[in-house]
Amino acid sequence: MIGRRAGSRGRPALRLEVVRPGHAQVLEHGGDARVVAGVSAIPGDSVATVTWSPPSSDGGATITGYTVTASPGGRTCTTTTTSCIVTGLTNGTAYTFTVTATSAAGTGPASSPSNSITPTGSATPTMPKKTQWSKASVSKPLTATFTATSGTTYTIRATLKGKTVTGKCTVKGNATTCRISLKTPGTWAVAITPSRGGVKGKPATKTVKIGAR
Repeated sequence: MIGRRAGSRGRPALRLEVVRPGHAQVLEHGGDARVVAGVSAIPGDSVATVTWSPPSSDGGATITGYTVTASPGGRTCTTTTTSCIVTGLTNGTAYTFTVTATSAAGTGPASSPSNSITPTGSATPTMPKKTQWSKASVSKPLTATFTATSGTTYTIRATLKGKTVTGKCTVKGNATTCRISLKTPGTWAVAITPSRGGVKGKPATKTVKIGAR
């Protein structure tokens, strides 16, 4: 007589063969095939980017997602890819990370811990060396386009004789476009300032002369 004991948490079942009444022999027993391997972490400012290799087998049930867990603290992130950014970490604290794979059969066991990393505070952000500026008039906004740096935000302001106006910077892909309307004729001092983690960098500046209509 052959029987199979259902596995738990997606673990392969045991197959038993009864040799004679009261005696059973284990014919097969496998570990969970969904163990994630090669977990690696890179530190950032209060964050860590964690990557890994998918399991060698899905154990017969398609993997639908992964969960990364930080230690200490238990911060998590979930994804369907093999990379995830864990946020909310404390700068100066050492962390390791484990990853679990989830399928219709349940959640598999945690991976071995990643390398230990220590997040650190922001370095002073800088503006890209190349910025493309458009022409502007009282009826046509000034625009500046440049390649964005991940994790950095930008603000654009212009001043004229003590008057300050603020524009808007938007990101699309790797490109950032800042736009500001200068509706008063005169020579404006325009500045785009990078900021990351509460730290402001040196602005990119330009003098723009706006003529009368």
